[in-house]
Amino acid sequence: MVIELRKDSTIFLTGMALDDMGGFRKSIFNDKIGLGVLFKLAPGHLEETHQVKNELTARIESSDAAFITFKLTDSAYNYLISYIDSFKLMGYDRLYNGLNMPRAGKGSGCTAFGISFLELINALLPEFRDHWAVSVNIPERLIGDSASAKKVSFWRILFSFRWARDGRPHRKLILYEPYLIYKWINEVWEKDQDKPNSGYRFLQVGGIRGVEVDCRHQFVISPMFVK
Repeated sequence: MVIELRKDSTIFLTGMALDDMGGFRKSIFNDKIGLGVLFKLAPGHLEETHQVKNELTARIESSDAAFITFKLTDSAYNYLISYIDSFKLMGYDRLYNGLNMPRAGKGSGCTAFGISFLELINALLPEFRDHWAVSVNIPERLIGDSASAKKVSFWRILFSFRWARDGRPHRKLILYEPYLIYKWINEVWEKDQDKPNSGYRFLQVGGIRGVEVDCRHQFVISPMFVK
């Protein structure tokens, strides 16, 4: 997920990225932490505008993308710019994955970071939560820990994997899934583009589809960081 902040002729692009995918592979195959890798904190960074722009241009040309735009007040825009600066200042930009709680400094993937912007401006609508989020129960028996003697082999996961049922020992994982957001945008585009009261404005850039949400009536009520 890429975040774009645009005001007049100023365009700022960013997104959370993992420093080294090899660390996750090592955790699975060497350290044998199993599905604990889903909660593993790893070194990361916020990409700069020029880095994101190259990838975004390629995706637009291949139509392998979708977007959702939120119209903001000047105060909301400035608040989000300050959030990025503060996020870096606190060192949270170096914490990838983990518990995917960026505002608590407990790690963040690219999607969790993008969702945190919507939380700040009170724009994370129930419809978005219902269609964009995945909630699963990770079985404790498949969660290893490199700091303890509990090891889970890759083959054990491969041959015995299933989500835990309620009442069984588990750790809940709730994530916003980029593909579900992509799918939702395209489904809304197909279903509601001809409906004047849909609540969305429908846009298209090259071969990619997007929807626009007017958030200028929203108030900036959420604190940047939480415990």
